[in-house]
Amino acid sequence: MIIWIFGRHSSGKTTLMNRIHNDLKKNNIISKCIDSDAIRSETHKHLGFSDIDRMNNNIGLLYKALESNKEIEVTLVTSILPYNNIREKILELSTSPLYFLYL
Repeated sequence: MIIWIFGRHSSGKTTLMNRIHNDLKKNNIISKCIDSDAIRSETHKHLGFSDIDRMNNNIGLLYKALESNKEIEVTLVTSILPYNNIREKILELSTSPLYFLYL
């Protein structure tokens, strides 16, 4: 399962992700956190903030989440995810149950 937390800049997405991760851990549920800021600065340095770059960045996050879901129960993802068409594409491409949380 993928839980994708999205919202405006500095809305508390990473804080909520970390709290959920800790709560899952307390209940012996294995989870992994994927923070879009970290991925963008490490792996997706070449991407800017055009519509197509935002789409590519978020699809890259989805593929990382799907890969991690092969080995663990829950993957938590954070990103700003500003456009409906990107969310729709992510839902279309996901092969795991995926839930969006908006902050």
